[in-house]
Amino acid sequence: MKPLKAEKTTVLLAPQTLTHGSTTTANFDLLDVKGEAEIMVSFGALAGAGTAPSSIVISESDDTVVSNFAEISTSFSTGAAAVGANESVRFFVNRANGGRKRYLRLAITVPAGSTNSNILAAATGRVVQQGEDPASTSEYGSTVVREI
Repeated sequence: MKPLKAEKTTVLLAPQTLTHGSTTTANFDLLDVKGEAEIMVSFGALAGAGTAPSSIVISESDDTVVSNFAEISTSFSTGAAAVGANESVRFFVNRANGGRKRYLRLAITVPAGSTNSNILAAATGRVVQQGEDPASTSEYGSTVVREI
């Protein structure tokens, strides 16, 4: 088992309000990642009925050109009925066989509605580093790291 120090966590979406009728995206660079990657999307309180995301999609590409991203699989999408207030959705992408592309793209679509149907959300990406532990705290991927 790898120690926790071998994990790298990246903030994909800092906690924010996603506006009704919009799609919010974030890219996750998996350069040199040979194993699994995880994307976790967390939601706060929902304003009312019908305000859950209408879709959460994970796509992939060899570069960051938006038109080059292709949805990985319909099994990586979830509808509004699959997530509720104060819940999280976790996606695991296996890169061990080398078949996945370098960049993952998270896209969260919020249904159109009243101005009160915005959604509070945050997302992180996590991978386990291959090989040796990071040489310095800057290689962990988080903004602040303390070793005690």
